[in-house]
Amino acid sequence: MTTGDIQMRKVMMLGWNDDEANPEKVDRGEAIFHEFTTDSCIDEGQVLNYPAAIIELPTGEVISLCVDFIRFLDRPS
Repeated sequence: MTTGDIQMRKVMMLGWNDDEANPEKVDRGEAIFHEFTTDSCIDEGQVLNYPAAIIELPTGEVISLCVDFIRFLDRPS
């Protein structure tokens, strides 16, 4: 899929399963990757920065996810 000169890539969004005793990442659904960025959160009074991916859900909603929670489904051409 392309938009202008930019190739859009499919990704699988990942999340944690419901097994607290044995947590594993599981597939949560496909989305379209737009670009990498950085995001931040506050933990114990410290600002933490982390790499994130901007992705578009099938509903058209745009979100960012930590890069640990996406998997590319195709190869760039």
